[in-house]
Amino acid sequence: MDELVKPSRTLLSKIYEMVKEQAEQNNAPIDEIFFTRRMIREYTGWSDWQVRAHIKQLEEMEYIGVRTSSRGKEYSYILTYQGQGRSIKKGVTST
Repeated sequence: MDELVKPSRTLLSKIYEMVKEQAEQNNAPIDEIFFTRRMIREYTGWSDWQVRAHIKQLEEMEYIGVRTSSRGKEYSYILTYQGQGRSIKKGVTST
C-alpha cells in the first residue's frame, strides 16, 4: 500500500471495511462482494469527485477490479485487496 497516495490509501481502507461488513452480513467471501461508487459515497461521506479521483488509482494499481454492465456505462467493482499491510488495530495501516 506504500505506492498509494494517502487519500487513496484511506479510501482503500474504508472500502475494505465496507466490503468486509457486507461479506459478514451475507456470509460470503470478500471477493464475491460487488459494490458501486454510490455505495462508497454513502458509506464514506466522500464527494463524487473524491471517490472518482482516488478509485482510479486503486484500479490502476489493481487493488480493485472493474466490471461494466452490458450497456457499458454502469460500473461495479470488486475488491482484490484482502487486507494485506493492515496492522492489528482496526483501520490502521502499517507503513
